[in-house]
Amino acid sequence: MELQYEACYLRFLMPRMRDSELGSKKRYAGLRQAPDGSSTLVFKGLEQVRSDWTRLAKDFQQTLFAQIFADQLRSADSIPCGGIARG
Repeated sequence: MELQYEACYLRFLMPRMRDSELGSKKRYAGLRQAPDGSSTLVFKGLEQVRSDWTRLAKDFQQTLFAQIFADQLRSADSIPCGGIARG
């Protein structure tokens, strides 16, 4: 058997499946490190990459994960909501 290295994730989140403690294999987000040391957010199967979700939902998820992976999330107020009134 031969294993091939594909990517190194500095941070990784695999949401649980509904009614289960197991993670969903086809849905995850991660902070991937490139060989040059830079990092990028990667989304698979989440709202960020689905065509049937709104731009607001995608932007919210992108910002949320960027802040979580960078340890910058302090409160819900730090995530922009595209001008939606809070009630």
